[in-house]
Amino acid sequence: MIIFRSLRTNLLSQGFGKENTFPALLVSYQKYGLLGHNGWDWSAQDKEPIYWDTDGRGTVIKTSIDSSGGLGIVIASEDNGKHYKHRFWHLKEFKCQTGQIVESGELLGWANNTGFSTGTHLHRDLKECDKDGKTLNKDNGYGGCISPELYFKNVFILNYLDALRTQISILKRMLEIIKKIISLRLEIKFKNDKNL
Repeated sequence: MIIFRSLRTNLLSQGFGKENTFPALLVSYQKYGLLGHNGWDWSAQDKEPIYWDTDGRGTVIKTSIDSSGGLGIVIASEDNGKHYKHRFWHLKEFKCQTGQIVESGELLGWANNTGFSTGTHLHRDLKECDKDGKTLNKDNGYGGCISPELYFKNVFILNYLDALRTQISILKRMLEIIKKIISLRLEIKFKNDKNL
C-alpha cells in the first residue's frame, strides 16, 4: 500500500509521536491516554478538498461527529492480506457515506477546524487491524495508531493519478504502433511468400 497526500497543500504541521509535539500538547494527549500525537496533521485552507489517498480502494465504515464536534471519516482497506483503518478528521462536511466503496483520488470531503483543533487542518491516522476490523496493538500508547511514514509518498494523489493516466496513454500509443508494425511485416511476408 502506498499512501499519497490527500490535500494539495504540502505542509505537515504535526508529525506522529511524542517527539513531534510541544510539551503543552503532550499533557493534553496524556489526558486522552496517549503518549503523543497519534497521526499526521496537514495544514489546509478552509474548505480545501480532501481525497482518498491510497493506491487501492477502500470502504467507508463510518462518518461521524465526535464528542468535541469534530467531523471524521473512517475507511477500511486491505493490502497483501493486511487490514487497515484510515481516519480523516476535522472536516467541514462529508462527500462520502457509510458503506461506499472509494477509489484512489475520490473526493471524501472538505477541510475545516471542527472538534479538538486549533486551526484548519486534516488529521490523518492509520491503524492496522485484523480481518474483522479489530485494532491490533491497541495498547501501544497511541490507541493502536501507527506512523504512516513507512507507506507514505509525498505526492498529491491527483497529481499521481494524472501521471499514471499519461503513462497508460503513452503505453497504449506504443502498443498501437507495435500492432501496425506487426501487421505490416505480416503483409510483406504474405506478399513475398505469394511471389515465390
